[in-house]
Amino acid sequence: MKTQEEVRKEFLVKRNNLALEDIYNKSRIISKKLFSLQEFIRAGTVMFYVSFQKEVRTGEMIVETLKDKRVVVPAVKGDGLAVFEITDYDGSLKKGSFGIPEPEEGNCKPVERQVIDLIVVPGLVFDKRGGRVGFGRGYYDRFLHGLGGNDGAAHVVGLAFEMQVVEELKLDKNDVKMDRVITEKTIY
Repeated sequence: MKTQEEVRKEFLVKRNNLALEDIYNKSRIISKKLFSLQEFIRAGTVMFYVSFQKEVRTGEMIVETLKDKRVVVPAVKGDGLAVFEITDYDGSLKKGSFGIPEPEEGNCKPVERQVIDLIVVPGLVFDKRGGRVGFGRGYYDRFLHGLGGNDGAAHVVGLAFEMQVVEELKLDKNDVKMDRVITEKTIY
């Protein structure tokens, strides 16, 4: 079985080869599947990642969710993630760590992570059992411990293109599994 670093390199290349039109079309299909989940429908507060580069696009999902739910997004703080409520997608974000859009602290209210009902997580590759490999910095795994996935109350959903899903990944003890992984083809 390949190491996480080998998988990371392989799937970054594959994902970067996706055409933008495909990314947007598949992201719309994925968003419909997310919005149909009972856990999403019941959620009062949803945490989204803000899409970057060739990830599943979350901008339209965030705008739609803001119409009737509380939305929070993460910002890198030291070696962890802090979450902030946003009320306006375009006006609440600025370029942050690693070039990823983050909430502007002065304009966005910090939120205790325990109020989050559903967490939407990015990843480079997922497996069919909810395993996830990200960029290797561990921000989401540290954030999710005790909150969702393996051991918490919040429902954790990974978004990916079908080409980012494998049968099984070699996971580390600190890796948090997703409750669901949604692709344009199915929900694992």
